[in-house]
Amino acid sequence: MEEHSSVFSYLGEDMIQQQLSTLSNSLQQCFDPGSQQFQTLAKYTTKIARKREKWPDKILETWRNRVVPVYSPESITKVNQARVSQIEFANEQRKRLQTSYQSDIARCKKKLDDVSKKRDTCEEKYNDQALNSQAQLMLLDPRDVVERMRISTFLRSNWDSYAWTVQRLVDQEQTHWNELTMLENELAPIRLVSTQSNQKHLVVPKGNSQLGWLPGEDEYVLIQQSKVPQQDEIFRHISFEPESGLSNLPLSIYNLIIWSDEIGCTDTVLLTMLTIYLKKYKPTILEIIDTKKRSIAAIIEILSHHCSTEPEKQAVLLKIKHFKREPIESFASSVIRFESLYVFWLQLDTPHSVNTIKLMSYEVLKNITQYLLAPKCATAFGKWTQEQVKLGGKVDKDAIIRTVSQLETYAELKLHSARTLPGIIITMTLGLPAEPAEQTIDAHFVNPPKPVDMRQPSAGRSRTPNTAARPRPPSNGPRPQTTNSRGSSANRERSKSPRNQQPAARGRSTEKKTSNYSAEVELDPALECLQFYSRYSKSPNDVRKQSVPGIFRRPLTPKSKQHMKKTYFFATSGDTRFQDVRSKGYCLRCYGSNHRASDCKVYTRPTPTPCRQCMHLFHPTDLCRYYNTNGTSRPASKDRSSSKGK
Repeated sequence: MEEHSSVFSYLGEDMIQQQLSTLSNSLQQCFDPGSQQFQTLAKYTTKIARKREKWPDKILETWRNRVVPVYSPESITKVNQARVSQIEFANEQRKRLQTSYQSDIARCKKKLDDVSKKRDTCEEKYNDQALNSQAQLMLLDPRDVVERMRISTFLRSNWDSYAWTVQRLVDQEQTHWNELTMLENELAPIRLVSTQSNQKHLVVPKGNSQLGWLPGEDEYVLIQQSKVPQQDEIFRHISFEPESGLSNLPLSIYNLIIWSDEIGCTDTVLLTMLTIYLKKYKPTILEIIDTKKRSIAAIIEILSHHCSTEPEKQAVLLKIKHFKREPIESFASSVIRFESLYVFWLQLDTPHSVNTIKLMSYEVLKNITQYLLAPKCATAFGKWTQEQVKLGGKVDKDAIIRTVSQLETYAELKLHSARTLPGIIITMTLGLPAEPAEQTIDAHFVNPPKPVDMRQPSAGRSRTPNTAARPRPPSNGPRPQTTNSRGSSANRERSKSPRNQQPAARGRSTEKKTSNYSAEVELDPALECLQFYSRYSKSPNDVRKQSVPGIFRRPLTPKSKQHMKKTYFFATSGDTRFQDVRSKGYCLRCYGSNHRASDCKVYTRPTPTPCRQCMHLFHPTDLCRYYNTNGTSRPASKDRSSSKGK
């Protein structure tokens, strides 16, 4: 909404904006600084002073902010090769370090084994001496005190020596264990790095772009696109209006620059894409620029300043002002066609964001819907809109198209004449410039009537040059006598209307009509609904209407009926059985008494021709529920249940 409010549809001139800005500054000085009115006027002044963005500035800014990927397929290969060399060098260093630590660990383990052996030897020596001394004490005479004292002293000294030796070995063993643990901890994190990552390919195509594996970041990144995309793919990203066959040059250049950033195109590829586009849609501008220049920035600047859309503006404006919905055209098709023209016109001079275009398109659709419908359908659509607003329902583009399509399934709400947009909608609601010679009275009509020349002779009447040139006498006086080519005078006869039904001769077919008799006037309303699907159809296809043959648009004469019985209809009792279907007002499809043909649930296919067995009912012969394939009548109970039970 913020972007939409800053778009001035009628105050686009710089002079008017400057005057409004001066007026807002003057009003702002009337309030105290810091007040709410002062801040509100300051915001409005900023909006007014902000100039509407133009295409040349937009294109140049987009070009300056363009970021081309750093890596190319060759650089990706070199980076991965350098990464492999770096990993191999690191693995060699780690192997040497692992070998050194493993040798130190083996040396510590050997020292621990030596300490264990020394402790065992010392223990064996002490046990031997202790047992020997105890045996000597037992053999000595109790009176030999001196010898007993010597042996006891020797035994005690051996114990002290053994205890000190064992303690020293325990401390030494603990030191070796600490050293071994430290070496193992330092060896544990040393691992060899593999040169193979999880990626399968270094360069992977993704749509029209390419991704390269970057080993340092362990991910795929966008790389430069040095190959020009296909021509059809390039034309998918330009601005092209199918109704008028025109292309918006500045918007196409902008879209190609944005798309080139998305797929990572180089400057050379972007220049080639622009050349392909200009060669097909703007060959005159391609002759102005020199595509062989080395500076693509100069070419972009030249293109931005040659973004003239005046021819396209006049052509699209003319199509919008003379927009017409034909009776055979669906509402969705006409709305999409008008929206395409209007959105194309919006972006010819000024770039708009997607949200702004969506909002404008929605507002335009709400305003023009009632003028593209039949009067009864427009009334029903207005009631539906009011009910949705009261109930708080969602009224968007899809809901409008869906509702109108459902309304136009009814025969009385269908469009039977072309519909145009009034001038008030074109000039005021849509904000399009008005032509100086345009009549303002047409704005009061939904469909302005075409001027009729009362002096134009009718199609069923011919006049001679002398009669056409003679002035018409007053209506209250006597009519002058005219002389025909044979010399006889006769009064002027009144031309007979071609719509007056003349009694046809017996035995003649009424299929051949006058040239002024249109099919819409001749077609019976009861037969018109048979050209379309029933409102209960479950599986419609693309063919929604089939024309009724001229032979079945009026009741057959006796002669033509006898001829059709021999050539078209089958020999059944359907002629007398269903001949009262119109007088009773029954369903023309299934002969049901509680509904009409447009609400029939039994037959939902377009049935423009009558059944060959029932003769007066319009449904497919192979699906007839009253007669089988042999022409034999089905049971009456089944007939009535199929027609009334639905």
